[in-house]
Parts: sequence; structure tokens; C-alpha cells
Amino acid sequence: MIKKETIASVIFFISSLYIMALFQVWTDGNNPGYQLALFDLGFNSLPYIENQLITDIFIHFILVITLIRISFSCCPQTAFRRFFWIAGALYLLRSFTISFTILPSPYHGCQPQIHTNPWYTALRVISAQVSTCGDVLYSGHTMIIVSSALLWGIYTSNYVCKVIIWILTIIGMLIIVSTHFHYSDDVLFALLLTFGLFIVYHWGLRIGKMHRYGGHVEFSLLAEIILTIDGTDGIIHEDAKHNICEYNNEHNLLSIQKTSRDFCPIEGEIKTHETGSKYVNKHGVNIPV
Repeated sequence: MIKKETIASVIFFISSLYIMALFQVWTDGNNPGYQLALFDLGFNSLPYIENQLITDIFIHFILVITLIRISFSCCPQTAFRRFFWIAGALYLLRSFTISFTILPSPYHGCQPQIHTNPWYTALRVISAQVSTCGDVLYSGHTMIIVSSALLWGIYTSNYVCKVIIWILTIIGMLIIVSTHFHYSDDVLFALLLTFGLFIVYHWGLRIGKMHRYGGHVEFSLLAEIILTIDGTDGIIHEDAKHNICEYNNEHNLLSIQKTSRDFCPIEGEIKTHETGSKYVNKHGVNIPV
């Protein structure tokens, strides 16, 4: 059954994507177009790849294998819902960063245009029928592949797969710079922001659940908001090394954090933490399930 929070996350993601496309169209119309590309250390250090199509092919490849893998994970709806909330927030933030300061396009072949119908053109931008030149800081392509790698890291336990996907992600970021699709700073900012938002979101889930179930943590409005829009309920199991396992009310494993080992107990087998019909968090506080 599809949860209402999942539907809300999809609506938020699509709305943010459209708003960002509108800002791209506006930025394109206000881009002088005659400015030379800025100096970039990445451009000078990496070999130039003229065909930008390789960027889209590589990014879509990573995205597709991630979608397939997550679809067959323990909790596809939970993972996709969290991706939509986080990616939507990143797209919304990108709407402002690309328009507040319009940087010259690093790609010399890009020619900005004035669009007479921005509402319709934004739809064509989303469907890749129209490209714009001013959407530089930060890289949406990097955001997508880093998000994909983080989904593998959180919702899978196979160490080899995690390493491979991160190798592909690093190669993808280098390709983005090599094709002059984005400046190196665009890629770096996207990497840091995506990491940061994933950390904040899952921190909110952890703190919100521990507070809700009597853990010794202070109330956090942000954590409560994240827990509410996420729509999952259950428990957080944390060991002495701060490895984290997240479970729903049926004790099914939802996600793994801060570990590459398949250490998480499953299906009510949380040894030394089980006390009758309750679980005990690291502070010794009973958590009802």
C-alpha cells in the first residue's frame, strides 16, 4: 500500500523540479552569453571530452541500476520516499543558487536564449527538449549520482557493491568536469550539499524516534518535522560503536548506517536488547514497538 507521505514526497519532488526548470529558463534569459568561462583547475588538470552526451549516458546508467537495486531491497517505498524528499529539497535550493549569481557557462558551445513562454519551456527543459546555459552552481548531475551512491550505502549491506558504486560515482564526477559541463566547484558543492542533507534527514529520523519513544535526547522541531513527513514508525537500534539499524513496527530492517558489515539483527532477533515485547535503546530506556 502506498502511504500518503510517499505521495506527498512525489508531489514535492515534481513541484521542486518544475520550479527549478522555471528558474533555469529565467536565468537563461538573463545570461549575457558573451562571457568567457572562468578559470578552473579541473579543466586544466583533466583531459577535455568534447562529447557531452557521455555525461548523460553515464549518469543515467548509475541512476537506472540504483532504481533497480532499491526496487528489490527490503523497503523500496521507504527508500524512494526519502530520496524524493531529499532530492526535491536539493532541486529547490538549486533554483536559488543558479539564479542569484549567474555564472558564465563553462561550455563554450552553449548559447543562452530568451524564451517567450517560460511556463511551457520549463516543461521542455524537464523533458530534455531544451537546454539552458546559466544553471551552473551547483551540479544537478552530481546530486543525482551522489544520491544514488548514498542510497546503496544506506539500504544495502554488500560491501563490494558499495565500493563499486562509489568508484562509478567518482568517475562520473570527473566526467562532468572533463566535458566542461560544470565547473569543479559546482561538482564539489553538489557533493557536499547532498551528503549534508542525507545526514540531516537520517539524523532527524534517529533523534525523532529516540525522543518519541522515551530516549534521553532533547526535543528537536526539525527532527519531528522530518519524522512526520517520513511517515515511518518503529525503532532505532544503535550499538556501542554507533552503528545504526532502523526497523519498522514489524521489526523489518529498513536501513543500515555507519557500517559496511551485515551486522543488523532482523525480524525480532535483537539479542541482549529484547525484553519481552519491548526493546531497549543504548540509554537503557524501554522502547515500545
